[in-house]
Amino acid sequence: MQQPDHHAHDDDGPATEAGVAAGMTRHPDDAEVRPLELFFDLVYVFALNQISHHLLEHRDWVGAGQTAILFLAVFSVWSFTAWLTSLTNTEKNPVRWMLLTTMFLGFFMNSTLGEAFGESGWLFVALYLPLQIGRNIWALRLGLEKTMHDHHGRMLVWILGTTFLWIPGAMAEGELRLALWGAAALIDLLGFVSGHPLPGRRTDTRHFPFVGEHLFERCRLFLLIAFGDTILVTGSTVVGVKLDVPTGLVTGVAIIGTIALWWSYFRRSEGVTMETLKNSPDPARLSRKAIYALMGMVAGLILASVGDEIAIAHPLETTDVFTNLMIFGGPALFVLAQGWYLWRVDGDLPASRPLAFVALALLAAATLPLPKVGAAAISVLVLVAMAVADSIKAHREGDRDEVANH
Repeated sequence: MQQPDHHAHDDDGPATEAGVAAGMTRHPDDAEVRPLELFFDLVYVFALNQISHHLLEHRDWVGAGQTAILFLAVFSVWSFTAWLTSLTNTEKNPVRWMLLTTMFLGFFMNSTLGEAFGESGWLFVALYLPLQIGRNIWALRLGLEKTMHDHHGRMLVWILGTTFLWIPGAMAEGELRLALWGAAALIDLLGFVSGHPLPGRRTDTRHFPFVGEHLFERCRLFLLIAFGDTILVTGSTVVGVKLDVPTGLVTGVAIIGTIALWWSYFRRSEGVTMETLKNSPDPARLSRKAIYALMGMVAGLILASVGDEIAIAHPLETTDVFTNLMIFGGPALFVLAQGWYLWRVDGDLPASRPLAFVALALLAAATLPLPKVGAAAISVLVLVAMAVADSIKAHREGDRDEVANH
């Protein structure tokens, strides 16, 4: 499995040849996710929990902006590292030490999230920037295939450019820190979705041998981590309140909503996208889109978990705009991100996705006079209807495939 990549003979310079000769690149047939990669991902159970609690404790637009910045920072560390492990052989010690070092520093970075806009701002930046810069320098010294070597060089330029916002932001306080870090996070996001271009230099992956199945599996497992955090938040909230009929009802509704979202992804859409990925001439491009969709779906699950926590704590209180933005907006963001990916990758957008999105948006306003338990229940009815529609469509398509095979 540790054969040299067939692009190793490109004129990439001595470093690239040395890296490939040492077996550092991932073989095109090696899609296995190793235990070390799963171990690395566990740090982000903690991170997602920290982010959801930050939003819960800061229920205003400033808190929402802070939470968005922290989420983008955490997600960029994970996604860039996951992308790099799809390029490298994680059975080699240099790759293992990179992952373990990133995990170690990432744990401490994630521990600062609750006070990143308070007293821990300097510590957050002092961990975030070395993680982002150091990993790219390591990748450049590793000797990757020419396409990805150039990509990591351009990524490093983009990240170094944002240091002039992250560092002054750590020195500032209040709204100025929010503005500086917000600008840095937006630049990071722009570079992320555009492939970190520089004048005259862009990444063309049409003939690049990328192991898309590996990155897709990493995305799948990270999504499961986000679902796990949603369950964890629900469980920890129930433990801390008196369990009566309204609380039990809204807790059941929250669990059903999580199951419905899980079903809507794993029942049909995952198989469709995996089949498209295997047959694609440009798996790297589709894998990038998978990361974009994952970012939206995980953000949606964080919002939904905050809405569940508020509803469980106060089920009979009249809902409010913030709570409904979480209860309806979280699932709506999940549906939007997933629907966008199905449309961009497979060209087939199930009607259930736009219908569910519109229904959630309209009901977010219509349910404002209701108690929180009522708003949560109505939101979950939409998700259950979407899951049922998926099951019916998957069953019909299965029937058609069976007839065609005979």
